[in-house]
Amino acid sequence: RSLITSVMQHLTRISRALLPRLSTIGAHRRCPTLQQLSRPAAPPLLPVSAIASSPISRCLATSSSHDAKLSSLLDSELQYERASDQQQQQQSRQQPSQRASQPPPGFTVTARSGTQMTLTRQCPEDGSLLEVSFDLNGSTASPDAESAVDDHEDAPGPDANQDGNSSEDGEEILARPDLTFRVRKPATPACLTVRCSFPPINISRQMAAEEPDYPTLSIDTVAVEGVSGGDSLGEYELEADMLNDDLYKQLAEMLVHRGVTREFEHSLVQFCTAEEHRLYLRFLAEAKKFCDA
Repeated sequence: RSLITSVMQHLTRISRALLPRLSTIGAHRRCPTLQQLSRPAAPPLLPVSAIASSPISRCLATSSSHDAKLSSLLDSELQYERASDQQQQQQSRQQPSQRASQPPPGFTVTARSGTQMTLTRQCPEDGSLLEVSFDLNGSTASPDAESAVDDHEDAPGPDANQDGNSSEDGEEILARPDLTFRVRKPATPACLTVRCSFPPINISRQMAAEEPDYPTLSIDTVAVEGVSGGDSLGEYELEADMLNDDLYKQLAEMLVHRGVTREFEHSLVQFCTAEEHRLYLRFLAEAKKFCDA
């Protein structure tokens, strides 16, 4: 018993000595340090599986996949077009291409802004100036598509023009934009404006066979712009349907006299086709660059 009593007394003294220290340690744990107060607690990290399955990550992954596929298709189309251009250049002596990088003879490019262009010709016969303006946007259509519209048939299916350059029967897609002719004379600030359009290709070929020296363009409207004085015509345009046959024919003769011939029409279509194709290649390259960004 004396031994047990001695041991119990010894333990009591040890506990009394340690009690103040234990309370001090507890106080330090309850009171955060200045470093803990100035830095917020970090949020718990999400597991990798939760991040991968989040809607945002799934959307980013899907977008990247679609962009990569689109980029691959654009690259294939671009490579195909470039290879086709090289092949046409090699065969140009035997089979001249429909694409000519030069404007029609006698005409020069005086304005160019994106898809819009203006060509001019100085007419030596009377000193007048002939301008022709056009926009290449929406200027292309396959011969099959135009024939289908003209005959009220269904449009060609998805396989009718897969390469973006040739129709199903191998015919090249041509750029045939609406044209605005302006005839200017040095003696007056006014100009005569004649707006024309191309008929469907099949009709154009028939007209060319019947009258090979005349263009197949159709006159749509006629206007007089730049009228001086208080009695201005404003934006008035006369529909060609309102003209009698003699007036219509004389307007066409006036344009032919200033160089709007069948040869001009053929050369202009070649030039527009080349310019539209150049824009198409640029579009493919820029679209691919966007997908790869």
